[in-house]
Amino acid sequence: MKARIGNIKKVENQKRKNAESLTYYSVIMKDESGFSNFIFTEAEMKVAYDRANRNPEDVLDRSIISYLLD
Repeated sequence: MKARIGNIKKVENQKRKNAESLTYYSVIMKDESGFSNFIFTEAEMKVAYDRANRNPEDVLDRSIISYLLD
């Protein structure tokens, strides 16, 4: 399966409570049902990054359009 490159933006936690993170990584993703917003802590991003490195067979390839436009 091929995919396009997306953007992940670091954002400040606007209404931080107690032990919540000061910042999050925000991303908008699209699937069959439409667009969804996600926010991840730095620790969650590291877990996902490490998982992708341990399982390269499960990582998407970039599409030809991605190489041309991204």
